[in-house]
Amino acid sequence: MTALGYYAGAVDGIFAADTRAAIRRLQHELQAPMTGRLTGAEASKLMTLR
Repeated sequence: MTALGYYAGAVDGIFAADTRAAIRRLQHELQAPMTGRLTGAEASKLMTLR
């Protein structure tokens, strides 16, 4: 998510508020419900964006 510009914080392996915010930004671009939790389909789409 950092390489794609969704996450700007330190990469620390902790799934916290900043991580959920990055996921919501991705979901917004995908026009998906902004839950902050990735679905399998969203994770697959994220991998194709790399």
